[in-house]
Amino acid sequence: MTKYSAAEEKLFKALGLEHLLKAPILAVGTYRLAIEEAFINNLQGPAVDALRRAGKSMQNSTPYRFTTAFDALIAFEETK
Repeated sequence: MTKYSAAEEKLFKALGLEHLLKAPILAVGTYRLAIEEAFINNLQGPAVDALRRAGKSMQNSTPYRFTTAFDALIAFEETK
């Protein structure tokens, strides 16, 4: 099973997609599914903005997952 950082777990939970973290797929597939879900359902908000930054980061291959730089990139403030 693919491992995820606490920041990634927080992101997917905020998106309501934490079930994807248990799926037997690579992280890039998990992010792709989340991005597609956000696009199809026109999701908005800080977590979606963080997901967008993660997608751009993966496209550019920097920074790498499991680094403080990546976790900082996907950080967001939850709205109440």
